[in-house]
Amino acid sequence: MAKNFDITKMKRGKNLSDIASRLEDISGDTIEVLGKVTENPVKEMVTKAVVTINRDTRLSETNKNILLETLREQYSELFNFNNCPDDYETLKVEAKFLSELSQHSFLLLGQRLLKIRDNAFYKIDGYADFKSFIAGEIRIARSTAYYYIDLITFFGVQTFGHEGSPDPSKLVSVLPLLKSSNEDIPKEKLKKHFIKESKNKSAREIQDETKKLKIQYGLSKEKVIESTDLDPSKNELNKYKLKVQQKLQYQIDLYNDYIKQLKRKKKELEYNKGQIMNCHVAISTFEELMKDLKN
Repeated sequence: MAKNFDITKMKRGKNLSDIASRLEDISGDTIEVLGKVTENPVKEMVTKAVVTINRDTRLSETNKNILLETLREQYSELFNFNNCPDDYETLKVEAKFLSELSQHSFLLLGQRLLKIRDNAFYKIDGYADFKSFIAGEIRIARSTAYYYIDLITFFGVQTFGHEGSPDPSKLVSVLPLLKSSNEDIPKEKLKKHFIKESKNKSAREIQDETKKLKIQYGLSKEKVIESTDLDPSKNELNKYKLKVQQKLQYQIDLYNDYIKQLKRKKKELEYNKGQIMNCHVAISTFEELMKDLKN
C-alpha cells in the first residue's frame, strides 16, 4: 500500500528515483529502470520505463499515473520529429505516452499514428482497422487523432517543432482545402500563404478566409436566405434544423469563451495549448455540421 503524502509536494524538485523510493508498491525492476533513466536520460530508456511501469503488477493505477506523469513532465523534450521509430511496438508505446502531453506532443503523436496507419501495424495487435486501434489504445477522440495526422500529412513535420513555427490549431480550417480532389485549388500556394498568415492572424480570421475559399472552389455553398416554405412538413423540418443550428452555435460560443480563459492563464501553459487545440477541433466539427444543415 502506498504511503499517505501530498503528491504535488512529493514531486516538487524530485527526480524519478526520488519519487519511486517513496512508493511502497513498486517492483525492483521498475526502480532499476527508473534509476537508469535518471542516470542516462535518452528517449529509448524513457520508452523502456513506460513499458516497465505499465507491466508492473505491484503498482496501483494511481502510482502508475504518478510515475508516467513525471516522465512526461521531465523527459518529453527527448521526443522529436527526427527520432520517430519504425517498429510497431515502440510506435504504439510512444503514441500512448504522447497522447497525454501538450500541443506540440500531439503533433508528434500524429506522426507516430500516421506510420501505424499507413503500414497497417494495428493488425499486429489483432485490430481489424485503424479506427478500432484508436478506440482501443489511444485516449483521445478519433476525430482529434485524424486532425493531428492530417496536419502532419498535408503540412509536413518540417512546418512544426521549431522556434517560430505556426500554431497548428490555426491551420485546422485549411485542411479541407488541402484534402480536396479539386485540381483547381492551388494547394501549395495556399499552404505557404496560411503558414505565413497564422503568425499574424487569429484562428477566427483564418477560418473566415478559408470559408470564402471553400465557397469559391465549390467545397461549400454560400448561405442563401429563402422565403418561408408553405409546406407544413418542410416548415417543421426547417424549424428543427434552425434549433439544431442554434444549439451548435451555442457550443461554438462556449468553446471560444473557454479558449479565451485558457489563454489568460499563465500556469500549465503547455497543457492549455493542447486544450486550445482540442477546442478548435471541436469548433471545426460543429461548423462542418452547421454547414451540412444549411446545405
